[in-house]
Amino acid sequence: MLIINRFGRQECEGKGLCYPVERALSADIPVVIAVPSHRFAHWIKFADGMSVRLRCDRDALEAWWSRVSARYPKPMVAEHNTVCEVLK
Repeated sequence: MLIINRFGRQECEGKGLCYPVERALSADIPVVIAVPSHRFAHWIKFADGMSVRLRCDRDALEAWWSRVSARYPKPMVAEHNTVCEVLK
């Protein structure tokens, strides 16, 4: 799972964290991202329909993750080094 702080002005302009989000979406990696209501239309266009809107609370997030993680019978293993591993 990829967790991003928020989808803001830079992401609306195709900058900021767009690249890692696009990569995660294209690799079918779940992404959790806060999207301000005034940017939601931009997010829908960016995500190209690959989006689920959740209430902003822990129960909603845990229920969503439970459904998503059930699709993967065993833990996903990274096929590459993480940023932390590279910078050690």
